[in-house]
Amino acid sequence: MILGFDAKRLFHNTSGLGNYSRTLLRDLSTHHPENAYHLFSPSISHHPWSRPFLISPFQTHYPARKTWWWRSFSLPSSFPAELQLYHGLSHELPFTIDRSNVKKVVTIHDLIYRHFPQDFPLPDRITYERKVQYALKNADQIVAISEHTRQDILTHFPVSPERIRVIHQSVLPIFRNTPSTEAVAAMRSQYQLPEIYLLYVGALSHRKNALLVLQALHVNRKLDIPLVIVGKGKQYERKCREYANTHGLQGQVIWLGHIAPDQVPLIMKGASAVIYPSLYEGFGLPVLESIVLDVPVITTRESSLPEAGGELAHYVSGRDPGELAEATLYALNAKPDPDYDEQKRKHLARFDPAGVADQWNHLYRQVIDDNY
Repeated sequence: MILGFDAKRLFHNTSGLGNYSRTLLRDLSTHHPENAYHLFSPSISHHPWSRPFLISPFQTHYPARKTWWWRSFSLPSSFPAELQLYHGLSHELPFTIDRSNVKKVVTIHDLIYRHFPQDFPLPDRITYERKVQYALKNADQIVAISEHTRQDILTHFPVSPERIRVIHQSVLPIFRNTPSTEAVAAMRSQYQLPEIYLLYVGALSHRKNALLVLQALHVNRKLDIPLVIVGKGKQYERKCREYANTHGLQGQVIWLGHIAPDQVPLIMKGASAVIYPSLYEGFGLPVLESIVLDVPVITTRESSLPEAGGELAHYVSGRDPGELAEATLYALNAKPDPDYDEQKRKHLARFDPAGVADQWNHLYRQVIDDNY
């Protein structure tokens, strides 16, 4: 098959949608080298994470002169005549793609802008709504990254259920090999971390809900364990720091800010538990990553997070610090479950890179053959 992909995020985003794009294209090209992979982006970057996509089997397409409208309007004019299908990897399709004969697939990750409008300026919300509406109307098939996102789409948009299917994402390659004890020890020394610590990793925003972890430390002093926070924010970070200072947590919280992506598996593996208290996610990859690394993870019952954690995560309300504190203490002191390894094997099989790549390859073939 001759396939095209929106590669802007792949080349320019260091996390989130960029990681999703890179992981999917890497897995597809590894497990289905028989396909041709065309990548379309307004510009090309030469960051270390993007270099593998500048060589065969990938072919890149970008305008001679970068313009703001190319990706949204002019991109289809760059399609090679033999292109069979175009996949919008991040909520959108070019607004003129309905004039093209190529088949169209779009991935919808979440509808965060609808659930947390306070986090987005009005012009951005209007733009996101237009892009999502157009993509949902014109895609031959819509793929949600979780069942929760699928239900969200059906709730908010007039889309037929049979046009939406769920294909989960696999974990990043850097999480697929367990870090060595020596590598974790070197990381611990580099950041001067204690032997025992709790970990929060993610942006510091209202939706990500890091304040709940600080509140849990305050309301239950039995949880007298250092908390490492990886991530940054603006107003919400100031709010979290002020809370920590006001409630005597200064000596218990270690603020690391941003760290290099290849350090994240190490800092997660070194943690006694990962706490991911988000109020809304399209999927919740850090929950799955914690399970891959055999680190206890406490998360919320909100949105798609139970899909990521299955029976292996500990679940709490996203608004009850007392419950979070109790669940964290339980996770830290729980005896090993004799069924854990088998439960983990079954759960992770749903996110196996080869299996995910096969699902996508099968979908592309169905769409191209009008057999869906």
